[in-house]
Parts: sequence; C-alpha cells; structure tokens
Amino acid sequence: MVGFEYIKNNLDALRSEIKELSAKYGNEGTLVCVTKSGSDEELRALAEYGASDIGENRPQELKRRGDLLAESGYTPALHEI
Repeated sequence: MVGFEYIKNNLDALRSEIKELSAKYGNEGTLVCVTKSGSDEELRALAEYGASDIGENRPQELKRRGDLLAESGYTPALHEI
C-alpha cells in the first residue's frame, strides 16, 4: 500500500525482535497489533502486511473493524484488550 511503508517497517522490526527474543529465551510471543487510534486505512495496511492478530479496547470498534477487515478479505484473530 502506498504511503504506509512505515507500518511494514515497524512490523518487520517487531517481528525480528520477537524472533531474537524467542530464540534467546526459548518461548514464542504473539504480536497483537493494537489499532486504538489508527485509521481504517492503517488497519487495512496492517492486514495487508500480514498482521495476524489485531487488538482494540472498545468492543463496538472491534466489531466494526472486524467487519471492515472481513469485507476486505482479511481474517486476523481479533482481541478485545
């Protein structure tokens, strides 16, 4: 997605850090991308770049964003935080 390369770069950096820590400590973590103040376009970019877990702290917003992602063909695990 044009204009959202920073999201891909941040995801790549976090995934790398999680991989390193997992190797060091022998357990794997799960990256949950929290979309609290992000736009719908940023949410779609997260999904496009492979974010498999999305978190939101407001139940109605979690549902709306889950529906938005489903309409766009993405099915990440959704987490209420």
